[in-house]
Amino acid sequence: MRKSLVNGNSSLISLRRGIRVLEFVSLKNGGRTFGEIRTEFPDMTPATLTRLLKSMLDEALLAKSDDSRNYQTGEKAKRLASAILGKVSIAETIRPALDELSETSGESALFTEFENDAIRLLVKSEVADGFHYMDENGVNPNISTHAFGITCVAFQPLEIIKLLLAKGRLKGMSRDKYLKLFEKIRSEGIFVNKTDDKKNLMRITAPVFFGDSGEFAGAIGVSFYSMGNDNKRIKELAGHVKTVSKKASSLLCNGNKDNIK
Repeated sequence: MRKSLVNGNSSLISLRRGIRVLEFVSLKNGGRTFGEIRTEFPDMTPATLTRLLKSMLDEALLAKSDDSRNYQTGEKAKRLASAILGKVSIAETIRPALDELSETSGESALFTEFENDAIRLLVKSEVADGFHYMDENGVNPNISTHAFGITCVAFQPLEIIKLLLAKGRLKGMSRDKYLKLFEKIRSEGIFVNKTDDKKNLMRITAPVFFGDSGEFAGAIGVSFYSMGNDNKRIKELAGHVKTVSKKASSLLCNGNKDNIK
């Protein structure tokens, strides 16, 4: 059934149009083309529809990649839907923080969460000439030397840490050294790893929480190649990571492990 969007108070027409277009686009996996939207809402002229779509793209209510003709649901619309439903999609909620971190630091940024004795690379934001991570949602079992893995383990309950040690999942150092390192990370809220899992690769990580709850959500940080002797640069990057980690926690202020989707 074709929709008419021109009836009603003029002050509500744009809002009504935007909501109905967003609904129409989101109901089809992969989105809709301009032609499909135009056919569904014939009361809008092509010029009017073009202006509406541009506004919705600017507000991230819709999204459109350069290599696709389709308009799809935008990141802001997804976050709003999650908030309304009382669900928190960590990946989409925290993505703006990752983009900010990569932009301000000039290095590729990553957010990981702890899952089944490994880390899941949930969200990344890479710079063209920087370090490149595995695909999003990939799982890395290295929690012994990988800074993101070490940071995630540091904020697990003590019984889980003891179990990981007993199972031989933490192999890089002695039990006492790991426990002291975890305590240091929890105390300082930052981890600078100059000897990570790849040669000349450094990672700087910080914890992210669900708002002020103290409940651990994951680790955020940057990875970059360095000889490890540029202390000024390292300090600068650590500052960026710590600042954005707090912003990321604020973005997750309405979430917890029970309402994540």
